[in-house]
Amino acid sequence: MLEGYSARCAANFLKENEIEKLYEYVKIGRKGTKEEIMSANESFHKASNNPVMIDIIDRMQAIIYLFRKTVVIYNRPHLIDEHEEIYKAIKARDGEKAEILMKKHLETDLNFYLHVMSK
Repeated sequence: MLEGYSARCAANFLKENEIEKLYEYVKIGRKGTKEEIMSANESFHKASNNPVMIDIIDRMQAIIYLFRKTVVIYNRPHLIDEHEEIYKAIKARDGEKAEILMKKHLETDLNFYLHVMSK
């Protein structure tokens, strides 16, 4: 998944202040309104600051939006905990772990979305 690679790049190339911004998105995810959480979730997933990847992700935005909206509106368990684990891997500059965690996170999002939509 593209966002998994994006997380790897974030771990390898983001500056310290950009990494700390990721934690701000995690904090918003824990305490913000639904709208704030949606915005922080989108920003978190664009963390690589790689314009090519962000462009590709933006082109897939309609599908991604449905997943993100569903996981936020229906309060998917452990959503923000997973963001925090990805943040920690990026902060530790562990690109491989960040990529694995992001892929697992997105797979869980997809499974949750499919579960909610099947009801």
